[in-house]
Amino acid sequence: MDLYNNTEFANITYHHEDHFILYKWKTPPTQEEFKAGCESLLSAIQHYKCGRSLVDTRQMGAVHPDVVEWLTSDWMTRAAAKGYTHSAIILPADIFASVSVDEIVARVNNLVIHRNFDNVQNAIFWIKSVKSSK
Repeated sequence: MDLYNNTEFANITYHHEDHFILYKWKTPPTQEEFKAGCESLLSAIQHYKCGRSLVDTRQMGAVHPDVVEWLTSDWMTRAAAKGYTHSAIILPADIFASVSVDEIVARVNNLVIHRNFDNVQNAIFWIKSVKSSK
């Protein structure tokens, strides 16, 4: 496992053996931190030539509507063009944060295949089972 990026709000690791990127939110980010984190994930996708991620949103908090718009209309299109194909998402227990994640997935599932999970083990099992087209 490689540590790709570590900040106060999140970290990104690459899992060589199973060829996926783990993006783990550690604390609710500001709008700027959220965008910076997404850009770092995009950089990791390109660096490792890996289109599969497991995103742990349990500590993320609710996402501002402006950031949801940016993520779904700008970032996700760029990420898909760079080879992002699959994302396993571990949902937060907080209902407001969970609704934010659901809104994002509903708007971008045509670009990247997403599946939501309530535990790490099932998310890892699924992301390991899918084949990236890149």
